[in-house]
Amino acid sequence: MGRLRLSNKGSGLLVLVAVIVNLPLVFLGYYYHDTHVLAISAKKFAESGISPYEWCEDVFCKPEYQWYAYPPLPFLIVAPFYALDPGPLAERFFVKIPALLGMVILTHALRKLGWEERRNILFVWLNPFFLYTATLRGNFDTLCVSLMLESYLYLKEGRTVRAGVVGALSLLTKQYAAVFLLPLLLSTRSLRKFAKYALSASVVAFLIAGPFFIKSPEGFLNSTLKFHLGRAPSNYGLLGLKMLGDAIYNVLNSIPADYPGQAIQTGSPLIMALVGTFLMVPLVAGMVNIVVDAVLGKRETGETLKLTTAIFLAFSKVVNIQYFALLVLLDLTFLEWTLLAFSGAVTGLSLIKSAIPLYVAPSELWIPPLCGVNGTWIDGFSRLVGFVLYLPVLRKIMRPLGWMRFIRPGGL
Repeated sequence: MGRLRLSNKGSGLLVLVAVIVNLPLVFLGYYYHDTHVLAISAKKFAESGISPYEWCEDVFCKPEYQWYAYPPLPFLIVAPFYALDPGPLAERFFVKIPALLGMVILTHALRKLGWEERRNILFVWLNPFFLYTATLRGNFDTLCVSLMLESYLYLKEGRTVRAGVVGALSLLTKQYAAVFLLPLLLSTRSLRKFAKYALSASVVAFLIAGPFFIKSPEGFLNSTLKFHLGRAPSNYGLLGLKMLGDAIYNVLNSIPADYPGQAIQTGSPLIMALVGTFLMVPLVAGMVNIVVDAVLGKRETGETLKLTTAIFLAFSKVVNIQYFALLVLLDLTFLEWTLLAFSGAVTGLSLIKSAIPLYVAPSELWIPPLCGVNGTWIDGFSRLVGFVLYLPVLRKIMRPLGWMRFIRPGGL
């Protein structure tokens, strides 16, 4: 990626501040659920060669709880470090390597896009959103987004094979990369580029994910596809309406959840699966429109990427706080990033739940005592505050869709 050149006055000081701010956060906490699942998946694979597609812990195997539900690249990155027999603090660093690596690659990609150094450092390494989701919690969406952005840049440079390789790595990090890569590739309107990209991406995807699919086809498909198709709406999905609904319901009813850490769910698993699949219609409809426009050449590649981001974050039935790493494509202000970070931190008391005692390793199952407030008026009020803080960002997301034309004649 080349040596980082601090060409702007004051950049050296910003780098020092970024190191001082980020380093303690790496060790101070992690997200008790997702990061634990990544850690235990990597550890078991390192110790016994058993992938997470072959097993799951009892508490996460129940239909209402999620276990490792991602492609294999994140746990493959972390697994080799367990050969060092790390202690709790070292383990916290190792399990966050995918997230931190994503921030490094994102810095490189934004630099290629023309971001000057001080802005780059400020908006990545001192951004409250990334400090919270990546450095503290360990969410590896930064890796998926940064690789996706690099794939786009390689495609623009005409380096199609390299774009396909990097695009495959993005998809092998998180499945939602497919939503972006297909219309992005089609917008080039080049059959030759499509074939080269698809072939290089397929080879890389097969080499990395193929062995796991061949060994455990049902487990692989359950984790990476089936679980997500039937998943109920959550958090900021569908314009944040589910989050607002949960907030109002919990404030009015104040009914504790049956299980700590799990929001109240109603209805049979079959009904929830059907409803969850049906609620994907808005996203699918939006994506069909983008794909058609891409094929017809109605939008250039960069515009296609921005519009896909807006549609995904607005209409996907599941949008968790870490998904908003995608907003680097929509040029948020520092204030908007800050509001979004606070929204994620207060929702469900997430920040407090991530402040885990230093003696606890990520591979150990640990449920924060504060999970007992889930489903109560306290939880509901925190989600209500999170929704209010999210509204300015929702407005920015909706701008590429032309929503303001309905309010102000003449549009943007």
